[in-house]
Amino acid sequence: MLKMNDLVKLSQTPKSTVLYYVKEGLLPEPVKDKPNFHLYDEYCVELLSFIKYLQSNFNATISQIKALFAHPHFDWNNPYESLIGLLDIIMGAENEVFTIEQLCEEFHLSAKQIEDMVAEGLLNPREGIFTAKERDILAILARCDEAEMDVVKAYLAAAKMLAEKEVNVTLAALANSEQKDEKLKQLNIASQTYIDRATGGDKLPEFEVQTWAIQAAEAKAWQADKAASTPVLDGIATARGIPADTLKAAALRKTLAYEQLAAHVAGQRQALQSKIEAAKTQAALEKIVIEFIAPEAV
Repeated sequence: MLKMNDLVKLSQTPKSTVLYYVKEGLLPEPVKDKPNFHLYDEYCVELLSFIKYLQSNFNATISQIKALFAHPHFDWNNPYESLIGLLDIIMGAENEVFTIEQLCEEFHLSAKQIEDMVAEGLLNPREGIFTAKERDILAILARCDEAEMDVVKAYLAAAKMLAEKEVNVTLAALANSEQKDEKLKQLNIASQTYIDRATGGDKLPEFEVQTWAIQAAEAKAWQADKAASTPVLDGIATARGIPADTLKAAALRKTLAYEQLAAHVAGQRQALQSKIEAAKTQAALEKIVIEFIAPEAV
């Protein structure tokens, strides 16, 4: 058996909530051996955990939980197993609504007290309509003493502050991600533009640039074996009216120079990409300058 303080600590449930659940029949009455000395069954810890499970996973109201516990097929010793066949009880729509006058009468509160709770965010009626969920929350709040209410308000204030920070962090992350994507696009365009200008590719038709890879392969094959087949280079040399070996030698020089340039620019681009991806703020992104240096200038 457990004392109230022990039950509160083990279940992480406020005393006022425990008393309310006893009053509503969700927890068994304690054993009263002595005046002001009540003992609770250890099973209450598991039962409180199950109630929290229903509230957090199904948004179950107190009235729905009471209906579940009162069902003849509900087994108190196996609550989770019992839930499988009784899900419709806690997943059904909650249509019951209350006027502020009804709540005032039930919990012996003034309209101003309830309105103050709404203003403080303790209650959140939609368009002024109080449902069973607000009624259940109010039932707990009405039993809180001043100290417990201060704790509830402190938790609410902390939750609001955390929620605002989470929103701000999320928005900042989204904005930062979009800025990074834009910066990476600029980087890729700048690197390609630099290569095109350095090689003269920006002044040539696309089809001719597409032959560079073939020319490079043939030039390297010719370097390794002067008798290698080089149909594209031979065709270009013939069309230009210059010796094939002269063209092949020139193509080989350009190929080696291009490979050196491409490797160097690719390395610089990758280094800049890493900096962009590692940037945490817009200011850090703005400090990253996109520029490239030719190998011979290093």
